[in-house]
Amino acid sequence: MSVRAISHISLNPFLGSEIIQHFLSGCKNKEMDLPAIYLVFPLVYYGASRDGLCSSNQKSSLYEKFFKDPKKRLMLGGLEERYFYYKKLTQKSLIVGHNEMCFRVSYSVSLLETVTFKDEKNSELFDYYKAAYYLGVIFSKAETKHVLSYFGVIDDESILQGRSIV
Repeated sequence: MSVRAISHISLNPFLGSEIIQHFLSGCKNKEMDLPAIYLVFPLVYYGASRDGLCSSNQKSSLYEKFFKDPKKRLMLGGLEERYFYYKKLTQKSLIVGHNEMCFRVSYSVSLLETVTFKDEKNSELFDYYKAAYYLGVIFSKAETKHVLSYFGVIDDESILQGRSIV
């Protein structure tokens, strides 16, 4: 796949809403606070963390996947920059997903229609969806404030206070 094609895919809010939908499917009907959603793209679109998430399972934990081994912590380098880079795409993707009735966005985000990455035929998208799903599994086991604390990503007050963008 060419660099241009990858860029087109990664900056597409329709694909972004599908990635968020897979993330929420991994959360197993648990509503997620808005700030946690803003960590999905920086972790799923980054190759090293995506590869690590693809090797996850239902028992994986936040600590085990990202912090236990010093080598795993390296995949978090530049996370804050990626967080701010993907902020607008995350907002657009939340709006698209809300309008498409995939999930509901208010002060938190809740899934309306469950999807599974196992049904994906496109091998290039399969890993993105799988990583998003297992990130949802991992995040659903922790409180949002702990997730944000572990990753050390702080954003503006509107996101931290959970104000709706829709």
